[in-house]
Amino acid sequence: MGRGWAPLCSCCWWLWLWLWGAPWAVVRGSEDIVVGCGGFVKSDVEINYSLIEIKLYTKHGTLKYQTDCAPNNGYFMIPLYDKGDFVLKIEPPLGWSFDPTSVDIHVDGINDICTKGGDINFVFTGFSVNGKVLSKGQTLGPAGVLVSLRNPGSEVNIQATVTQPGGKYAFFKVLPGEYEIFASHPTWMLKKTSTTVRVTSSNAYASGPLVVAGYNVSGSVRSDGEPMKGVMFLLFSSSVTKEVLVLRAAL
Repeated sequence: MGRGWAPLCSCCWWLWLWLWGAPWAVVRGSEDIVVGCGGFVKSDVEINYSLIEIKLYTKHGTLKYQTDCAPNNGYFMIPLYDKGDFVLKIEPPLGWSFDPTSVDIHVDGINDICTKGGDINFVFTGFSVNGKVLSKGQTLGPAGVLVSLRNPGSEVNIQATVTQPGGKYAFFKVLPGEYEIFASHPTWMLKKTSTTVRVTSSNAYASGPLVVAGYNVSGSVRSDGEPMKGVMFLLFSSSVTKEVLVLRAAL
């Protein structure tokens, strides 16, 4: 059985060691060992463990081995045949959060966690919640709107973020439950300031978009470098015909 055999059967190598009564680490030479690096993906809420991969990289970023988690309890096991420095990473679906996301491992065949048979665990901390703030009558929205996530009926923010260009926003590390989402801006007028979201066993999307109804427009009129008073302005649009705003300059 050469080293290329293990990736074809990620659990058979461990069965072989167990049948022969081998310990956690079998030293084959000064630099060659057989070590099982294992542990659990842990979660207090229901998640689909089969969507998660555990990958082992060298310290230079080269993928050395990858495996899936056991679908019933999140257990994983990765074989190591060499001493050295490695990085063990969890790669879940986009939007799922874990702590930690990676673990540095120095395998010396004596005192490292893998040789000693210790568990390396990754703990699930939540899903993502996604939504949009739109401009009224448009399919996109502005950046810079403050969006807050709260428990129903609460005025305390669990998380807060600002929209990105296009109006998208996202919250991370959100556990299953019912939540309310609120939007605000110091100067813009919002038509719809709140919505709801329900998080179950995957990433969730807000039940509806938040809407900005109007934006502030400002400027100045100068003559020979001096501000002018009493200038009348008409604000009109080729697409918005119901409202014509008459503004008087502040200066």
